Formats: sequence, C-alpha cells, structure tokens
Amino acid sequence: MSQVKVGDVVAWAEVPSGAFVETSGGGRFFVRVGNQRLLAKVPGDKSWGTDTWGPWNDRFATSGTIIALGLTGQETAAELQRLAEVYKVREAWLAMPPVEIARITSLLVAYADAGAASAFDDFYRRLHAAGWRPGMTAEDAARLLAEVQS
Repeated sequence: MSQVKVGDVVAWAEVPSGAFVETSGGGRFFVRVGNQRLLAKVPGDKSWGTDTWGPWNDRFATSGTIIALGLTGQETAAELQRLAEVYKVREAWLAMPPVEIARITSLLVAYADAGAASAFDDFYRRLHAAGWRPGMTAEDAARLLAEVQS
C-alpha cells in the first residue's frame, strides 16, 4: 500500500502499526501496536483508555479512518482524547466553505505552504488548544487565536 496519512480511510488489514484509528461506521477508536489492538473508546462511553483488546485481525472491522500516526501504545487516555479532538477540529476546519476561510486568510499566512503537513497539524492543534470546536466560525478561530497570542 502507498504511504498512509492522517484522514485516509484504509482497509482494516492495512492499518499500520502505531496508528490511531476510528472504525468506519462503528465509532470505536483503537491504537494498533504491532499485532495488538488497544481499545481507546467505544460509542456512548465517555472515558478514554488503552486496554489491550486482543490481536489485530480483519474480522473486527472492514475499514477505518487514520486519526494519528506514530503512536507507541504508551499514550495516556488524555493524549488519545486530545488527538481525537484535534482530528475533529481538522475535519471541521477543512469542511468549512472556502469563502468563509478566505475572509480570514491572515490566519493561514504562516501555513501558506500546503505541502507542509506538519505546519497544518500544528495549526489544528493550536485551534483546538485555543478552544475552537466544530460548529464555530472562522471568525471565532481568529478571535480565539488572537486572544491566545496576546
């Protein structure tokens, strides 16, 4: 398989070791470490964790969305929750109408190189840390980031 990246939907068998993944349609979150499956969260459960939940196998799910890469399996519940929330911020930001984002292009000046994925990842982490959540506007993002910088 070609290089997997955050946001890709991949066949369950193709999820790489070190990936944090959400099952497609199932809303369950797992970390794959080698051939082990670490349960991070299930629908309706407000708590996060990393309980070993058996071997990674194709029978559990057909596909999943890559939330983060490079995990070790030693992440805390709080770290996993933050990664999932940052991913949701990323998806909400990318789903906003371009015209709304264009009104505040000054936010993106430091992130102008669309090929610099790590710069955009930093931008989404900063948005999340500032308090921006799905459903808020680009103007809310500008205000929150300005408050954090001042």
